[in-house]
Amino acid sequence: MGLLVASRPTPLWLALSRAFGDSIRAQQVHREPLPGFRKPMEEAVHVTYRLFLAMLATLFLVFAAIWYIAMVSAATPPMSLYRNVIMAVAVTVMALTAGGLIALMFYSRRKGYDEPARSDRDSRM
Repeated sequence: MGLLVASRPTPLWLALSRAFGDSIRAQQVHREPLPGFRKPMEEAVHVTYRLFLAMLATLFLVFAAIWYIAMVSAATPPMSLYRNVIMAVAVTVMALTAGGLIALMFYSRRKGYDEPARSDRDSRM
């Protein structure tokens, strides 16, 4: 849509082209951006929006989890201190294990360890 609006001739341009004819059209400068100039900017904006949405979703999930924990803890009788400590340690170990496994999955994928095995040797028949 923006390209259509930008490519329409302005009233000043129309008046000048009528007054001077083809001499202005011959001097018209090509105003398109250089190839590849616009793409990095669009990618940067796209990545910024994705990062913003990811942060917003994470923030929402954190607040939802805090609200849920507060509601459940208010509705149940209090636990003793050692049970709370054991629960906190168990949740921490679980979160670290899950994060480590996900990190290993991304590392394996980027290093190519998930690709199928292939051989460069010629098959002998």
